Amino acid sequence: MAVGKNKGLSKGGKKGGKKKVVDPFSRKDWYDVKAPNMFQTRQIGKTLVNRTQGQRIASDYLKGRVFEVSLADLQKDIDPERSFRKFRLIAEDVQDRNVLCNFHGMDLTTDKYRSMVKKWQTLIEAIVEAKTVDGYLLRVFCIGFTSKDQQSQRKTCYAQQSQVRKIRGRMTDIITNEVSGADLKQLVNKLALDSIAKDIEKSCQRIYPLHDVYIRKVKVLKKPRFDVSKLLELHGDGGGKTTEAVVSAEGAVIDRPEGYEPPVQEAVFTVCSRTKKIGWNRNQRNFGNALTQIFRG
Repeated sequence: MAVGKNKGLSKGGKKGGKKKVVDPFSRKDWYDVKAPNMFQTRQIGKTLVNRTQGQRIASDYLKGRVFEVSLADLQKDIDPERSFRKFRLIAEDVQDRNVLCNFHGMDLTTDKYRSMVKKWQTLIEAIVEAKTVDGYLLRVFCIGFTSKDQQSQRKTCYAQQSQVRKIRGRMTDIITNEVSGADLKQLVNKLALDSIAKDIEKSCQRIYPLHDVYIRKVKVLKKPRFDVSKLLELHGDGGGKTTEAVVSAEGAVIDRPEGYEPPVQEAVFTVCSRTKKIGWNRNQRNFGNALTQIFRG
């Protein structure tokens, strides 16, 4: 150790000292997550994001978030037939403190999927890619299992390969027709009611009896160009009116007629067509305040 004074100790310690501990939640804001109007439960939860600061805008960090919610929670139903089906919703736009979501996919829970797979039966699966009327390209996964005849004494209920091909072809045709003949909202309603799987099970009874037929997964591969008006229709009344639905901060929907423009303040400023100059009726001091009222109105 060198002989001499320790300059660091003589000045009262190291530079800077201890940094002040700041709670990270103090600079975050809560936002309400809103589901489309095709579900009964509109508010599915809340999410956190850092407050807007400089070039870091909070809405940019909210868009693209994916929320996974059970169908039983979305439909306010305790039915066990709905609890194993999960819907994925993606945040597409932010209005005030509301995060507006859209359909992003569907899946079954792992325990339900594993409980269906058993021995002594044939698993039949079909994967179909189809496009909806409004331009969403989806990949749909369907699954089904052969059912044992009650009058049969056999332990197994295996289907022949020719029967499997026929059933898979029937699955592909029904899914393609259902997806290509409906828009996204109608398709989500069909998935919630599981009507497509029931049609497949009923149609394949003549080929080979099936049970546990489900649409086990839906993926959104491509989306059309983002349109705010269509997203607001999904979160509005959905009545097809020529109005623009706007979600307020309290969650209420405000209908505005098409081509709505805010009222123009009278006697604020005038534009001279000949000289192309802006004049004002009041004194020059109030001109800045007048322009502020115009842009806010």
